[in-house]
Amino acid sequence: MSLRQLPKEELKEMSFIELAEQILEEKKQVTSFQDLLAEIGAILGLPKEETESKMIQFYTDLNIDGRFISLGDNTWGLRAWYPVDQIDEEVTHTVKTKRKKAKVVEEEEDFIDGGNCDVTDSL
Repeated sequence: MSLRQLPKEELKEMSFIELAEQILEEKKQVTSFQDLLAEIGAILGLPKEETESKMIQFYTDLNIDGRFISLGDNTWGLRAWYPVDQIDEEVTHTVKTKRKKAKVVEEEEDFIDGGNCDVTDSL
């Protein structure tokens, strides 16, 4: 059943996360965070100010909830869409770093200068 076909009372009882999951399942494609937020606000009939006031908690919930995956550029999808092997390819961006050459640590040797010391002087 589509979200738009559900009664308003039932929709108002659903959390933003539940609504986001339903929206992504219906669209079957990744969606930007702002589009998700705007669509949830439209479905619930919330004023823009109220939707924006819930934005921070919604973003935190998306990050914590294991059903969602961030694909970069603030786009989100369902983790179920991606096999484990493909997740690394989609999400991980390899960044090559230059390795610094290890500094060679030279140990200082202590030299005793015996030429200036007369053994008979100390006796």
